[in-house]
Order: sequence, then structure tokens, then C-alpha cells
Amino acid sequence: MLKKKLFYLVAMIGMALSIPTAANAGVPAQIYMNGNKLNSEVSAQNVSGTAFVPLRAITEALGFQVTWKNEERKIILDKTNMMIELKIGDPVIQVNGSPFTLETAPYIESGSTMLPVRFLAEQLGLQVDWDQATSSVFVNIKSATSITSLTSPIDHIIVVVEENHSYNQIVGSPDAPYIQSLIQGGALFTNAHGVTHPSQPNYLALFSGSTQEVTDDGCKKPFTAQNLATELLNAKLTFTGYSEDLPEVGYTGCSSKGYARKHNPWVQFTNVPQELNQPFSQFPQDFTNLPNVSFVIPNHQDDMHDGSVKQADDWLKTNLESYVTWAQTHRSLLIVTWDEDDFAKANHIPLIIVGPMVKPGQYSEYVDHKNVLRTIEDVYRLPLLRDIQQIQPIISIWK
Repeated sequence: MLKKKLFYLVAMIGMALSIPTAANAGVPAQIYMNGNKLNSEVSAQNVSGTAFVPLRAITEALGFQVTWKNEERKIILDKTNMMIELKIGDPVIQVNGSPFTLETAPYIESGSTMLPVRFLAEQLGLQVDWDQATSSVFVNIKSATSITSLTSPIDHIIVVVEENHSYNQIVGSPDAPYIQSLIQGGALFTNAHGVTHPSQPNYLALFSGSTQEVTDDGCKKPFTAQNLATELLNAKLTFTGYSEDLPEVGYTGCSSKGYARKHNPWVQFTNVPQELNQPFSQFPQDFTNLPNVSFVIPNHQDDMHDGSVKQADDWLKTNLESYVTWAQTHRSLLIVTWDEDDFAKANHIPLIIVGPMVKPGQYSEYVDHKNVLRTIEDVYRLPLLRDIQQIQPIISIWK
């Protein structure tokens, strides 16, 4: 994909970005943040040679709190160490109390505030690229492209995927005391998201970096694309997926008791050996026998799909508390995520990462399943899957 590099923080380039206007665009300009498509009702636009993008979609993805003051027609963007204040129709913006004059004033389009993309590039340290072939704007945070702060390797990673609950349904819930303890001892991402609805394409994205064009939960024919398991195996590392209620090793059927194939992405790929598709009853009790990367999928009653939050919390504590304790002295990691929220547009989910190499706290950067996958690839120095190459790894949480 050929792209024209447009903006850098260190070099203020005066050329216009040729994003099509609403009048002449055959296809709306899609906007991607760190490789993740942003949900916005308004596409990027060109006004008198100045490229504009919807403010809220990008700034919220960057972790800003956005406040709209209707009487003043004023917007306040607030984040640690930065506050931006702007008014609709006024080209003068306040950045941490200092004035900054835009080439063209912000305006409202279909209910969305539009701001010059050049301002965002210069003030927020972003790289902005335009891909004419796909009518797409790519906005990337200019940061390290790989994890460099880990002082020792991670021996084991377990990824647990829960079901169909939003951030606000889980974080702080009295029905999930064990999950709250994981939050207290680990990294909580306050701006984490599923990539789409319904469940199945989220699992596929977490495992392969792509939804594989799946848009429903139907039992699909197998895929042949590269994925996390094949990358690990090619690197002489190990992977196993453990599913509760899977009736036998290598089972390829659509469902059995509380098991559903739609929640098991590795069985969907012909290049993943069948013996790596294991019932959870085979999960090692001696954690030194764990593969480098494991996925753990509770059944429908224990993953919040059909059962309660309390039932899932109890299951997690019963089955993985001993691993979390062991991991603290054995360079290992637990990732707990949700496939999607309760089918809201924002798809806002909890993401919790716990391990001895993690700095406990809350982290506000935008992440989704692809960022988690990219992070695992970086931990084990794997070649990046095709659909992950523009995705940023998680780099803020490491000691």
C-alpha cells in the first residue's frame, strides 16, 4: 500500500491534504487510529484546501476527556499534562493556556466538531497519512514500534476471554470481587474496545489480526491465514487453546454443552494442529508445563454469556488464582479481556493485564484486540501478521 507521508511533529509541512469533499467523494474517507477503524458518523473532509477530521472520534481514542459547553459553543479537551480549549467558528485555540491560531476555524458537520488534522499532528505528536487507493486517513501515534522496556523475557502468557459485558458492568462491580483484585494488582485499560459485533469476529481478530470477513456467529468453513499459533510454532515456541466443555481433543463440531466453536478461533484454521485444541480439563496443574501462550475459554455458563457475573468471577478465582500467584515469581502474565460489550455502539470493554513485569494502575490509551495481539507478538519477537503491521503494541505498562 503506497502512502504519502503528510505530517510530522518535528517538521511542519505546509502542503494540503487531498481528502475528497463530501460533494466529490465516491467513497467516504475512513479514519484509522493506530490501524484501528474509528467509528464516526462523519468522514474526513477537505475545506478550501485544509483537511478536517471529526474531533471527538480521534481525541477520545487518544484518551482525552471531551466536554461540550453548549451556551459558549466551546469544547474542552482534557488529559494529563494537556488541556485544549476551542470555540466553534473561532480560529484561536488555547493549548495549556497559550494561544494557537488555526488556518481555518473549527466547524460543526452533522453534529460533529471538525478540526484541522494538521493541528492534531503538530500538537499531539501524530503522524497522518492518506491512502488514496482506499480513501482512508491513517492517524498513528509516533512512539516506539516494539516493546523495548521489558528487562526479562515473559515465559508464559494466559489469555482469558469473557463474554458480552461492558466496562461499566464489570469495573467496580460487587459481584466480581476477584476481578477487582486483579484490577488492583495489575493494569486496567479504561479505553479498551472490541473491534466489532457480534462475538466470533472479535475472537478471530484477537487470534489472527483479522475478522476474516466474518460478520456473524455462524459455524464457518476453516481458514488458511497465518495466525498467532502458526507464528509461535514457526518460531519454535508453543501454543495451546483450552476450552471448557470441549468434548475431545481436536473436536471441530459447532457446539457441545456450554462450548461453542464461535468462541474458539484456533480450531477455525487448518494450519493449527488439532492436538493444540484441548479441553480445559487438560489445563496443566504444573504451570511449568504450560505452553508459551495459552488461550482459556470458559463455557457459556462461566464466561458471563449465559451465567452471571458472580459465577464467572468465582470460576476465574477457582481456576486461575493459583496461576496468578505462581506467575509473580515465574516471569508470567495473565490477560483477561471481553470479546465485546453489551452490544453498545462504543463496544467499551474491560482489559486487565497482571504480572510481575506490569506497573499496576489505570491506562487511558485506546486499545482493542489487535493491540493485545501485537503486544504478544512483540513479547516473543514474532514476525508481524499482515493485518497487525500498522497496529501499536502496548508499551506503557511495563516496569
